[in-house]
Amino acid sequence: MKFIKMGNVLTITYIWLEHYDHGVCGHTYEVIEYFYILRKHIPTKILLVVSFDLDYFRRIIESKYDFSKEEVDEIIENTTLIYKPIPVISFKPLETQIFSNLVLVTNGFYEGQQSPFVCKKIVCFPCYNKYVNLLNIPNLIILQDDRIYPKSANSIHYVKKILLDKIKKPTMSKNRTLIYATTGPRAIDIRKYPSEEIICVTDDKKIEGYKYLDIPVDNVFNEFNKYLYTPVSSKFDCSPRFIVECKYFNKEVEYDIDYNDIGLETRKYDIENNFESLFLREDDFIVKFMEKMFEA
Repeated sequence: MKFIKMGNVLTITYIWLEHYDHGVCGHTYEVIEYFYILRKHIPTKILLVVSFDLDYFRRIIESKYDFSKEEVDEIIENTTLIYKPIPVISFKPLETQIFSNLVLVTNGFYEGQQSPFVCKKIVCFPCYNKYVNLLNIPNLIILQDDRIYPKSANSIHYVKKILLDKIKKPTMSKNRTLIYATTGPRAIDIRKYPSEEIICVTDDKKIEGYKYLDIPVDNVFNEFNKYLYTPVSSKFDCSPRFIVECKYFNKEVEYDIDYNDIGLETRKYDIENNFESLFLREDDFIVKFMEKMFEA
């Protein structure tokens, strides 16, 4: 059994799986952004169980956000990173106990998972289309979008936000279409698309004849004028963020999917009808809510 003592703090993390690597994903950015907002109100730290190191994590932050050097340093100094090699996964959730006052999990839990956290309360954003409401974790509070997930006794309506005001603004716009073809749920065969028309962001194998950008991309919104949204393997995208960022920076979005996804459709509705509700700011509901949970 491994023991990790985070201290009398709020720990922000995303759940890792024994035989799966998230890579750099939306949950990586959610951890950064909610840390940035909540650290001013509650002692807050980040816990990452990932396949990259702190230097790479710094590059992820600096390539995406318009933070000062001091702000980036503060994020890094308050991050505990457990290196999880690929493909060998040696850090198992059920062989670990993590001690913290309060925990925020940005991607929820999955069927059959137990909690490795020893804390007063676990707050999670669900990111799975089944089972999260059925988990037998007595100190779990679910902050969920009730339009997507069925309500339960331990759920509260909440729409996940994005720190749009701090994302780097583009200084140019190249006339090409961008696709994400990363490992995990967005792994696709890009050969269905004409090589001369697209630029592909990937951390996976590259196909000859196509142009690629390696993750992390510095100021990615300089690199394209249209984003092509491609299928996810589960056909459920809990709270897509890149289409929100595209709206913010006036980038065209085209959808190449042949299924209905309630998570995606709910996000598209908010983009068109209530865009301001997607901004993560100092007056967000979660600030007072987490303060109350921390002090309880």
